[in-house]
Amino acid sequence: MVLTVVSLWCIQIPVAYFGSMYRGEIAIWVSVPISVILIVLVTLIWYFK
Repeated sequence: MVLTVVSLWCIQIPVAYFGSMYRGEIAIWVSVPISVILIVLVTLIWYFK
């Protein structure tokens, strides 16, 4: 649950916000898979550590 909150507030929202300034609404759609990929990487690193 903590990783989900961190993913949303620290990755997905900033990427969507700042990306939408340059790429419009496509950046909002792209921010979801970016945040999922990054949180999977963080989870794998945490798990195998």
